[in-house]
Amino acid sequence: MHPAGILLDGFQRVNETLHRQLEDLTLAELTSEPHPPIGWLAWRLTRVTDSNIARQSGQPQLWMAEWGARFNMQPEEGDFGRGQTHTREQAKAFNPQNSELLLAYQDATYERTKAYVEKLTAADLDR
Repeated sequence: MHPAGILLDGFQRVNETLHRQLEDLTLAELTSEPHPPIGWLAWRLTRVTDSNIARQSGQPQLWMAEWGARFNMQPEEGDFGRGQTHTREQAKAFNPQNSELLLAYQDATYERTKAYVEKLTAADLDR
């Protein structure tokens, strides 16, 4: 197996799991307690992956280029909703609009991740 295959398998599993778990949820289910809501958790997972792959590949973050505006959120480069950067109120106010939009952002991020990881060599992974 190509060394990057392990990474691709992990990213593929995340993508498939989010599709299974989110596609039939209503907006109320995406934004309800427990804290933080599942929609926010899915966004954060995707947002962190987007940021990491952009940094590694030297490309702009998808969130900054187009997706922040689609979510009606002010795109900020370092805002991933981690730790103290998102309060409980911000997480509760998160409005993904619907599961289709969240999954579209996940899919765009996954496709970029897959394309990047497939090109990695063993030397790249050692680095």
